Amino acid sequence: MVFLPERGEFKLVEEENHKNVIVVSDPIGVKFRYPSIALFEEEGVNTEDEIETIITCIDSIFDADNVYPASEHTREALTDFWKSLDLLQKKDVIDNFFHSMPHMHYKKELTCPSCGFKHTIEFNSIAEVFQ
Repeated sequence: MVFLPERGEFKLVEEENHKNVIVVSDPIGVKFRYPSIALFEEEGVNTEDEIETIITCIDSIFDADNVYPASEHTREALTDFWKSLDLLQKKDVIDNFFHSMPHMHYKKELTCPSCGFKHTIEFNSIAEVFQ
């Protein structure tokens, strides 16, 4: 059975606790930008490479006096910053930005025209569409 979702059937789910600015230790914080599809299409960037994905999403790092745009720093410097955080700080970033970022949701009930079996098709991310 082949189906094509119709326009408007995908819903954007936004978590209440989501934030893109996270204070990792007073007064140091990180502002994140959302990953783009292009991030995963770039050669050498693997969706399983967590550190690469995280540092690519860093927009800026700040303290009480300054904002340090990620674009003005090397990948190595951003990686060193990420590695300098302790486990709880990293968990806070992952939980409050990556795990709670807005995502698409699609759910549809379909009935097989041949046998009458009811199927539920559900996706919570673009990646699930292609699995």
